[in-house]
Amino acid sequence: MSAARERQRGSLDELERRLARETEIAQRQRERMLREVERREAMRAFDAVKRRRALRYLMLLAVLTLTAVLVTLVMFRVLSLVFA
Repeated sequence: MSAARERQRGSLDELERRLARETEIAQRQRERMLREVERREAMRAFDAVKRRRALRYLMLLAVLTLTAVLVTLVMFRVLSLVFA
């Protein structure tokens, strides 16, 4: 009878160890998944900042190009009036 109890106690200890190990593995996987989600969110925010910065530079380039074209047209007009 005591051998059966020892075996039962041993199998319970084994089950407890297995449950603890599986719980620890599940916790590590959960933490890894949370870190991955946080990393993806940070990358998305960083990409949004880069996109806004790129659009700002494109707008600045467009304004500068338009300004250069207008200044050139005005200068040609002024020169044509001066030498007319």
